[in-house]
Amino acid sequence: MCKTTVPNIQRQQNLDEISDTYQVFFSGSLKRVSPQRGHKDSIFSLVVGDGTVGGFFIYTKDKKIPAGCLPKTDSKVLILKDEHRPGERSTLAYLEWAVEQGYLTAGDLLLMDNETSFKTEFVQDFLNDQNIEFEYFPAYRGSIMNPCDNSFHNNFKQKYYAMLIDKTSLTKEQKFKFAREAYFDVQEKSIVKMFKHIKR
Repeated sequence: MCKTTVPNIQRQQNLDEISDTYQVFFSGSLKRVSPQRGHKDSIFSLVVGDGTVGGFFIYTKDKKIPAGCLPKTDSKVLILKDEHRPGERSTLAYLEWAVEQGYLTAGDLLLMDNETSFKTEFVQDFLNDQNIEFEYFPAYRGSIMNPCDNSFHNNFKQKYYAMLIDKTSLTKEQKFKFAREAYFDVQEKSIVKMFKHIKR
């Protein structure tokens, strides 16, 4: 699943005006690794128009995963132990972490899709309090306008699954580490091209 956004068409008539400082926020889902238990793990990440990426953030309900299994310098594992509003809570936790780490700063423009958890009052209030602008892709336009949908997720997943192809009996913790490696392995020049694609 991809969560992303693009500028409001009325505010931004010409996509060529999108600056390299625009941020794209998305999340995706790893392969379900424990189907018998129903655990699903979601990745939140930042892709920036200048080709850089923010830190690697993964949300899981699996209580057995050690929160410190990934390097704290650029990664975080969030474990939510109950089912109360997990989408909103994980989104807020991610945004708070991204601000604390400096991946999101005042004046940034955060582009998001119309995912319900991205549009709650608490999420919007948090972004406003941080002076971070945010816009949402027009409905049903994400597959056309979103560099994550068009390219980044495909690139990331290809790298991730290539790492798993000759592996057997991997733990979820090991899969998290491979996912992090694949995420940071996407080339800066490739990300810049992904943004240029939506300007055409």
